[in-house]
Amino acid sequence: NLAVGSVNSLAEAVYIKEEAARIAGVSKSTVAKWALKGTFPCRAAGYVMRIERIPFLKWVDENRKVV
Repeated sequence: NLAVGSVNSLAEAVYIKEEAARIAGVSKSTVAKWALKGTFPCRAAGYVMRIERIPFLKWVDENRKVV
């Protein structure tokens, strides 16, 4: 059995494409292309892509271009 807090923790551990796109400053299709290339861990849940939060944020931080 999952504890009640576990469900919230799991939900906060992932982003959907829209959230990831906003954070990275790119389109949802760009996030999908990156994910399909294996750029960062993700999994599909029906029609919704779930992107693992910590690896994604680390990748964005490491690949952000300084202007």
